[in-house]
Amino acid sequence: MPVRRSRVEERAIRTPPFAGRRGGPGGRCVVSIGAVSLTSQLRDGPLAAWCTKRLPGATDVARAVAARSRGARPVFPQGQVGLDHWAAIGGAFGARLAALVQPAPPYYALYGLLRADLARRDWADAEAARWPTHAHLPDRLREMALDVRPTSVGWLSLAATLSAPEAPVSEARRVAAALLGTGHTTRPTPARRYPAEPVLADLFERTRDYLARYARPGQLGPAGAEAGLARTFWLFNLFEEVYRAGRVTEPVGRLFATGAPSVESMRSAASGPVVAELVALAQRLTESGALDELRALAGGPGEGEPLGVAGPVFVNHWADGDLVLTGPEGATLVDVKTVAKTSDLDRSVRWLWQLVGYAWLDAADRYRIRRLGLYLARHGVLLTWPLEELVGALVGGRDPDEARAEFRAEAARALAGEGATTNVADLPATPGPAPVPPAPRTGGLYVSPGPESARYLRFAGDGQVLGVTSTGNPEQVARWLKPGGAHFGAGAYRLDWPDISFIMTVEQGRVSYRGFLTHDASQLVLTVHSGINGHRARYVYTYTPVAAEA
Repeated sequence: MPVRRSRVEERAIRTPPFAGRRGGPGGRCVVSIGAVSLTSQLRDGPLAAWCTKRLPGATDVARAVAARSRGARPVFPQGQVGLDHWAAIGGAFGARLAALVQPAPPYYALYGLLRADLARRDWADAEAARWPTHAHLPDRLREMALDVRPTSVGWLSLAATLSAPEAPVSEARRVAAALLGTGHTTRPTPARRYPAEPVLADLFERTRDYLARYARPGQLGPAGAEAGLARTFWLFNLFEEVYRAGRVTEPVGRLFATGAPSVESMRSAASGPVVAELVALAQRLTESGALDELRALAGGPGEGEPLGVAGPVFVNHWADGDLVLTGPEGATLVDVKTVAKTSDLDRSVRWLWQLVGYAWLDAADRYRIRRLGLYLARHGVLLTWPLEELVGALVGGRDPDEARAEFRAEAARALAGEGATTNVADLPATPGPAPVPPAPRTGGLYVSPGPESARYLRFAGDGQVLGVTSTGNPEQVARWLKPGGAHFGAGAYRLDWPDISFIMTVEQGRVSYRGFLTHDASQLVLTVHSGINGHRARYVYTYTPVAAEA
């Protein structure tokens, strides 16, 4: 990712006057950064210590990175700027390149608006569903569009929004075992108005139209068009900074200090020098030949066709990359760097750790990463390596498979220590009917773990489904969660794959479940609505086999 905002978290915060304490309809929690990030772990943490010891060849590769950029004169800011400026330019230009690769929603800008409580979650999902990548999703996925992401081979559901800081986090052992988490609950609060939503919707609509007219995927626009886009993506980065910092930042607080601003006043947040710098970075991409290289890595798609995937997610809200270019012989993961000085070997070493770490965290091979790359945007230099070659250079003669397994174990421990959650589930490559519709698995349990108890579902071959929340483990619960038993809910499920729904009857009343079953029947992503107290939440249930006698 572009260099993150080191000082944003230390700024004084001024909250917009109409922002409440929680976002979304009914107080639906939006995003809270409970975990730090892979980037932070690699800067100062156990993962950094592991990489220092286990990836001894990174320094030599970092020297090669510096050598490649040495002859290029970088694009510099106009005048003296602070550290925040470098990071903000990196974020804005990263957003521009994301739009170049794929016409996807500005996911993290939308998360930032939710975190600032400037919009409702339902509005953000509807807004995400208007972008070309998501426009044709079926209704069941449009309702959660912000958390549905394309991968190189299909679709990924992030499934649930992170909880508020005081809410419980998912069971860390589940993350450590499978890099998968659970849904989180929400608490109803009185509805209120969100006056910024109409103007924000206008901003996004104008952006989509502008991109379609002047800068389709795989293409940069003329200088005038890029200047207009520079203002937009600078603004998107301001919103994203709220997500990254976990609170309203000073620039966003100023924008909304007196109410909902106009689109024009929001876009004026980017100064003339900022716009000129971002345009220069776009021109450097073209003039250096790096854009042609990116297109070649993507297999030379036709005019206006996407180059790959923007914003790949490896661990939800903990490790997300910049660009994946989907070529015919596998994909290339590219991280974008906007520093002017590449001779800082310690920093370059961490870039390499991060790239390899992302590839290793893609345990399910969702992105088919076979090459890794760094794009030094101020220099116009793109460096790429075959994945196996770079890993071999970094491990310095050690067994790469052993190193990968150790890294994943260290990452799992870091996630557990931070209380991070991934909340992911694979969807069909093309959401829609499968040639042979799967059915819920029987014999074992579908489990959605929580901090103190877990939710369990058990399906029977006759169309019956049983459910309970218990502190017991799967083997214990399976002994008594059976047809004909008592003290748990029961109902009949309806499956029109991938859609599944049922109503569970319990002693106190009824609870409805609606969602979808993944293509291999290993997971259920369900929205649960209690008819007893009105509570609504989304959960991921993962199939867990149990002993035959259970």
